[in-house]
Amino acid sequence: MVRNPRSMDNIDELEFLFLTAPVGMAVLDRDLRLLCINELLASLNGKPLETLVGHTLEEVLPELAPQLAPWIQQVIKTQESIHGVDITSSQPTELAIHWEASFRPIKNREGTVQQIALVLQDVTTHWKAQDELRTTHDYLDSIVLNLPVGVAILEGPDFRYYRINHRLADINGLSVEDHLGKTLAEVLPDAARDILPGLRQVLEKSEPRLDREFSTRLPKDPDVERFFIDSFFPIKGADGKPKAVGAVVLEITARKQAEEALQRSHAELEQRVEERTAELTRSNTALSREIFERKKVEEALRKSETRLADIIDIAADAIISVDSTHRIILYNKAAENIFGYSADDMMGQTLDVLIPARMRTAHLKYITTFEGSADQAWERQSVRGQRSNGEEFPAETTISKIEVGGETIRTIVLRDISERVQADEALLQQRAELAHVLRTATMGELTATLAHELNQPLTAIRSNAEAGKRFMDTNPPDFDEIGEIFDDIIDDDQRAAEVIRHMRALLSKHHPEALSLNINQVVGEVINLVHSDSVIKSVVMNLVPTEDLPPVLGDRVQLQQVLLNLILNGFDAMQDVPANERRLTIQTARYGKKAVCVSVSDTGVGFNSSAAERLFEPFHTTKTEGLGMGLPISRSIIEGHGGQIWAGENPDQGATFQFTVPLAP
Repeated sequence: MVRNPRSMDNIDELEFLFLTAPVGMAVLDRDLRLLCINELLASLNGKPLETLVGHTLEEVLPELAPQLAPWIQQVIKTQESIHGVDITSSQPTELAIHWEASFRPIKNREGTVQQIALVLQDVTTHWKAQDELRTTHDYLDSIVLNLPVGVAILEGPDFRYYRINHRLADINGLSVEDHLGKTLAEVLPDAARDILPGLRQVLEKSEPRLDREFSTRLPKDPDVERFFIDSFFPIKGADGKPKAVGAVVLEITARKQAEEALQRSHAELEQRVEERTAELTRSNTALSREIFERKKVEEALRKSETRLADIIDIAADAIISVDSTHRIILYNKAAENIFGYSADDMMGQTLDVLIPARMRTAHLKYITTFEGSADQAWERQSVRGQRSNGEEFPAETTISKIEVGGETIRTIVLRDISERVQADEALLQQRAELAHVLRTATMGELTATLAHELNQPLTAIRSNAEAGKRFMDTNPPDFDEIGEIFDDIIDDDQRAAEVIRHMRALLSKHHPEALSLNINQVVGEVINLVHSDSVIKSVVMNLVPTEDLPPVLGDRVQLQQVLLNLILNGFDAMQDVPANERRLTIQTARYGKKAVCVSVSDTGVGFNSSAAERLFEPFHTTKTEGLGMGLPISRSIIEGHGGQIWAGENPDQGATFQFTVPLAP
């Protein structure tokens, strides 16, 4: 405390506590002149204590005075204390910039305010912690609300909805607001009888219950049985006792339907392709084993990953000025900290030592050619710097240019962004992992896709084998034709292997390969593939290609799969038509300026307008032996390529399916 200059030996205990208090303290008169001030508050001015007594608040604390003065005047007017006022420094300083201010009137015997006591407490750390906590809470809340699995928090003991995300609310057939505050029994009376015992068990034992599979019927669609997997875990309060239960619900109805469809198709395949059952079983077993091993490896990798460290404060920017010869004439303290060279060592030196050798020519050229136009001035550029120990680091720079005494002076402001780059890379990695986890969650749907895609080459193999047997029974046997059939069987077998390879690609972190393709060549390969089948089924195939079509961008195997599916569907549609009327026409043509169109037209039984609306729905089929997955899969492939697929009835007889593929850039 300072009232009159004197030595520390004369300061009593109360004054010593005031002087060394960990908060800023001062006493002012009604004219806002300092009567006494402690060390911490005086340090904001940077002058000795004794030189500040008697000066006004604006002279001692020019940055804080405009915010403090109105509150002091209010204390003088109301004669009441004021606490918890948030004060923020107008400019960054070496100390904290967020304060909590308190004001207390000091009255004379007549009760008039003569002096005002001021206390400033540094709350920057607390303020930043609260802001980071709010930000983290908002991030987590946004993630939970938009997860593709149902998530809810139910408070005991009657299990009222405290929180629920959009996915679970949609599953229940109600809005989020219709859940909050209501009990589980009120929202889902039928399902509650099955779910409540598990919730009570988790709350009583404080132990999670994971991965229970069950089925129920929901109020929004009581006629449909829905299948789910739920997991419950306790949420403990501050006393360590469980107060609520967190629930994670994954709907697996589609997977169940796919499994049932797969079982039916498997039984049919056993009757039709008995000679290939053993081979297919081995392939499926190997694929399942590979999927299982891959999941174990991925889980181990996720568990072994380390978490991000706390974000480190960014250091002050380095400021370096150079003359027209690139000699350094200004080199501040931040530059010393960033690069590791002292100002004495760098004055008069060139910038070469601060730039990696491989970047030197490009960086120096940018600095030399900078003219300081309105578009260029203070535009940030990404560069690489080099510390005194040879370490490279990423940085951002801005450049300004001025003329001083006829000489051009360029100033480089450099910010070390090493920590930010590391944080960005870690964030990208987490996002990639999350994307892969979400993709893996759709594994149930891929099972039906595998069965359908393998069914086509296996069916083609059987058809070719039957055709070969017929040619063998002719007298004399047509060995040329039989040889071609064996070639087709080999091609179909390779096709099946290719399908499995693509399924493995879907289960991994890789994507189908997009290449520049000749669409006529792709179509020709498929026609060769089904040639024997068309002969057996007495179908006349016509290819009407448009020559000199530009290349398209796509995955060869996937596009062949779409075309093969449409051709085989056309064959099936004509099986009840007289043999002399069975014609299948495949055409290729330009589609606008940015795509190529492929059309498959048959003379079969066609379809009515009501069936056309459901052609591309999963599990919808008009064939007794169909899975109902061919056209949905085809649509998924074409839309994944950025194209479109549609169908229409022919004016005379049959139907036409068409799809587009974008041109390669």
